[in-house]
Amino acid sequence: MALAMCLVRVLRITLQPDTDAVRLVLEGRLADAWVSEAEATWRHAQAIRHGRSVEVDLRDVLAVDDAGRALLGRMAQAGARLLACGCAMREMVREVADAAPVVRELRTEGEERLS
Repeated sequence: MALAMCLVRVLRITLQPDTDAVRLVLEGRLADAWVSEAEATWRHAQAIRHGRSVEVDLRDVLAVDDAGRALLGRMAQAGARLLACGCAMREMVREVADAAPVVRELRTEGEERLS
């Protein structure tokens, strides 16, 4: 008996405002038309965060296309914390975060702090 492989082509997007952070939970494939949906939800999260941090939970993301990687880069550049698990996903998040320009803040003592 042959087993049919089920390809996940959707992305579940859940916004979870909490006391410390606004969390955007993504599950499935961050690809194709779902990238613009994820970006719209992320922009909404930015608008309602009221001083809280923004976290993007990628622990249940199965695949990310180039447009999804670009979105994650913009999120990292804006200061979002990207949460991932698994070797491949953690490495992709590290690459995306490393490629995003780092925001620098000058302290009064003249030290530079990465934020």
